[in-house]
Amino acid sequence: RELLPTTLFGASAELAQRQDPALVLQGVCETLVRASPHILAAWLYTFDSPDDRGRIGALYAAGAVPEAVLSARRVDDLADYLEPQMLQGQQLMCFRLAASEVLAGGFGVTVDRSNYFERVGTEPLNLFGRVAGALLEQATLRSRLREAAEYDELTGLLNRPAIQAALDHIHARAQRENLPYAILLIDLDQFKTINDHYGHQTGDTVLAQVAHLLNGAVRHGDWVGRWGGEEFLIVFPDAEADEAMGIADRARREVGARTFMIDQQHALQRPIS
Repeated sequence: RELLPTTLFGASAELAQRQDPALVLQGVCETLVRASPHILAAWLYTFDSPDDRGRIGALYAAGAVPEAVLSARRVDDLADYLEPQMLQGQQLMCFRLAASEVLAGGFGVTVDRSNYFERVGTEPLNLFGRVAGALLEQATLRSRLREAAEYDELTGLLNRPAIQAALDHIHARAQRENLPYAILLIDLDQFKTINDHYGHQTGDTVLAQVAHLLNGAVRHGDWVGRWGGEEFLIVFPDAEADEAMGIADRARREVGARTFMIDQQHALQRPIS
C-alpha cells in the first residue's frame, strides 16, 4: 500500500524532464509496471481527437499486454476484448488520463490478485492519472515550442513569441481552473554602458551569463524567456505573488553579486543589477 504511491510519484520528476510527449506516456506505462510486483501489465491510450473520445489515437504499453490490446483502434475494442479474457485470480482496473480537467485518454492495469485494489485502494492511481495528464500537457507544449524553433540563439531561452505563447497557455489555464500565476519582467541596469564601454560581444556574453543565472533561480516548471534586448520574462504557473517575489529577490541578488567575465582573465569593472 505504501510502495505504490511512493513509486508512482517518485517517478514524476524524471518523467517531467522528458521533452517528447510519446516518451512521457511510455514512461507512465513503465512506471506503472514497476510500481508493484503484482502489476502484470499496463497500457495507456489517448484520443484521436477531442471531439471523438471513442477512437484511440495512440496506445502505449508495458509488461505482458495482449496483442489484441495493442491493435485496438477504439476504446470499445478494449472493453470487448478484456472482460471475457480476464483469468481467475486476476483483476483489471481502468482509470482516466486528464489534462487540465479535460479527459485526454485512459489507462489500465492488470494485477495478479483478485482483491488487489480492495487492499491498496484506487486513489493513488486516480491521482497518478491527473499527474500524467499534466505531464503530457507540459511535454506537448514544450514539444510545440521546440518544433517551432522558438529559442533565442544567444541565451538558449525561449524567444519573445515563444514565451508569449507560454504565457497565453498559462493564463488560459489559470482562467479556466481558477488558479494563480505570476509573471516577472527583468531589465538589466547599465547594460547600454557595458555595450558602449566594452563592445557588443561582451554585452552578449553578459546576457548569456544572466540567462544561465535566471534558469538556475526558478522552480522546475517555470518558463524563462528573452523578452527583447536586455529584458527577460519569467512565467510562474500556480504561484502566488509572494512566492514569485521571493524568487525575483533571489535572482536579483545573484545577478548583482555575480562577477561577469569578459574573457578568462578579465572581469567587468562596472556592476550591473
